[in-house]
Amino acid sequence: MSRSPNDSTHLTDVSIASSRRIHSGWNRLDVLQLQYSADGEQRHITREVLDHGHAAAVLVYDTTRRTTVLVRQLRAGKFFAEGQGVLIEVPAGLIDAGETPEDAARREVGEEVGLKAGHLDFVVAAYSSASSLTERIWLYLCEVTIDPDAGIASGALDHDEDLEIVEMRLRDLGDHADAGEITDMKTLILVEALRRRRPELF
Repeated sequence: MSRSPNDSTHLTDVSIASSRRIHSGWNRLDVLQLQYSADGEQRHITREVLDHGHAAAVLVYDTTRRTTVLVRQLRAGKFFAEGQGVLIEVPAGLIDAGETPEDAARREVGEEVGLKAGHLDFVVAAYSSASSLTERIWLYLCEVTIDPDAGIASGALDHDEDLEIVEMRLRDLGDHADAGEITDMKTLILVEALRRRRPELF
């Protein structure tokens, strides 16, 4: 087997020289000093690292209707950055203690869009912004059956979750992604993964 592309002979012997927690709430913020070797020379860097655990996200799709179900919700970071905080994205959420990523993915699909997730097609477990966030997101595709007569509604949401559920044609989702109108990274990755694996749905 070939070596991992993340393996480095230039940057080695990485360790935490010191760690200091400066905030503990929904997120935890630590100041870390890392020490490492760069071609044999000892280096130190100081970084603030935000930790709130890992997450799972799922792009569900119905092959008969050729649609998906997404959610619109208010995102504080987006609002802080640009003054408009509503974001459309795939069902997603944090992995609870004792859960596997697959368990969390199925739970989030049920809670956020009221659908039953069966087989999960794993795409990747990727870091959202590794320079300062510990969060790693397990990304999945999942074929579902959407019953138009039953309607689509959220299940058991947390008290501070206000979601708008959107059923969208996959062709339209692909067009929005191509136009730069889908700005949630995990959703973009999953759209491209499904488009590569099932291009006929678009």
